[in-house]
Parts: sequence; structure tokens; C-alpha cells
Amino acid sequence: MEKDKLETELKELKSLIQPDFLSRMLNKANVLAKKDQENASLLLHKLSHLLRYQLYDSTRDKVLLSADISFIKDYLNLERVHSNNFDFTVIANGNTNQALVSPLLFIPIVEKAIKYITVNKLDRDPVIEIIFELKKDMLYFSCIYPLASTKQKEIEPDDLSRRLELLYGKNYKLIIEQNDINNINSLQLCL
Repeated sequence: MEKDKLETELKELKSLIQPDFLSRMLNKANVLAKKDQENASLLLHKLSHLLRYQLYDSTRDKVLLSADISFIKDYLNLERVHSNNFDFTVIANGNTNQALVSPLLFIPIVEKAIKYITVNKLDRDPVIEIIFELKKDMLYFSCIYPLASTKQKEIEPDDLSRRLELLYGKNYKLIIEQNDINNINSLQLCL
């Protein structure tokens, strides 16, 4: 019973991912449909690709890291369509076609970065830098984005912390920090 309870909790935590993303993208497609049907069609096609991953592939316990990275890139490209006020880079070092991770594990951190950038006034053009690095049985993930001029304490996503605890026990480390110019959210996983 305890195992079933934990599995149910994990499914609920995963289902909380991107609750407002779909409605924002559909609203954007609706607006585009009136002005630019070709771009609206392209947006809906990209959105369907993301939803397919979220509905089908992410139901598995583990997915290839490369698939989750592709999802993040697609997600960021769609977010840029909605709010074209940031750029991003995604760097992956190591064989991401062989490493398995829990699906949609990194997206809460990426979502937090986008929300931070769109809500705060930044002194420079924001760039979100996402880095995945595999070393032996360890995965190092970082999401780095500019600090706002009014320095706010960054908080870690509660749902993500609980999910990490359920999935990896003590075999992870989530670090939320700021330096003089950036917010840095790092996650280390023992695979």
C-alpha cells in the first residue's frame, strides 16, 4: 500500500507540470490564427509534439536524457513565440542517448527561470543557459539566468524537491543560489 501511495503521489506531482502553459499557447494560437494562419499552424504543430511527449512518453518511469533535452528545447522555443524577450542555449556533454532519467524532471526549473525573466525588469537582454553534463554515473544539470536589478531570494520549487526525494532518496543535490549577476539552479543526480 505504501508503494502504491508513493506512486500515486509521484504521478500527481508530475501532472502539476505546466498547468498554465497549454492555455497560454492555445491563446497565442488563437490570436495568431486571426493575423497569421501559417504561424498559428506551426505553433499548433509544435505544441502537439510537446503534448505527445508529455502525455505518452513521460508516462514511463524513465526516458532517455536526449528525449527530455529535446522536450526542453521545444518548450523554450514555444515560450519564445509567446514572449520574445529572452534567448537560450542548451549544452549537453556526454552520451545523452544512453542515460535514463525520470521524465520532465528539469522542466520546473526551466519554467521558474522563464517566469523570473518575464516578471522582472532586467538590466540586459536575458539569456537562459542550460547545461547537462554526464560523468560516469552522475548527471550535473544547471540552469543559469540573469539576476534582476532588485535582488530577490530564489526559492526551490516544492513539488520538485518532493519528487526528487521520492525518486532518488538521498542520491541527489538541488542547489539554488545567486552570484552578482546570475541565478544558478543546479541539480546533481546519481543515475
